[in-house]
Amino acid sequence: MDRTVLSINLNARTTLRLAELVMGLAAAVVGLTALYNLLFGPTFVIVRQTGRVPGSLFDELHNTGTFPALLVGFGIVFAVIAISALAHTASGRNASRIVLWLATLTLVALTAIWYFDAGLFFVPGAALALAACVLSLTWKRAASR
Repeated sequence: MDRTVLSINLNARTTLRLAELVMGLAAAVVGLTALYNLLFGPTFVIVRQTGRVPGSLFDELHNTGTFPALLVGFGIVFAVIAISALAHTASGRNASRIVLWLATLTLVALTAIWYFDAGLFFVPGAALALAACVLSLTWKRAASR
């Protein structure tokens, strides 16, 4: 009887670790895809009374001067989320979990700050990163039961 409970807990732990890894990597993929779309894909067209029609959000953000900070900030944060989710899944150390949480909170803050410019594109990535953070807290508990 004790062996069966132990094997169920180990399987739950493995499943939660795998789910954390998948959510962390999915957050990075979704976020970097959104970043790629902002760089190279037309997202919307604004027709102004002056007749100037920018072809993408990249043009609009580049004209306002917020684009370089946006590119660097979001790109680095998504890379850190992917690496820290991978490190926490592999090692289970608290340091990598703390880095995952800090990177996710930074991503949520950046998304909130630039919500009306380009932050809306990064909401799905932020949601997946938050799911990875919650899963990073749960699989330790599943192992201790």
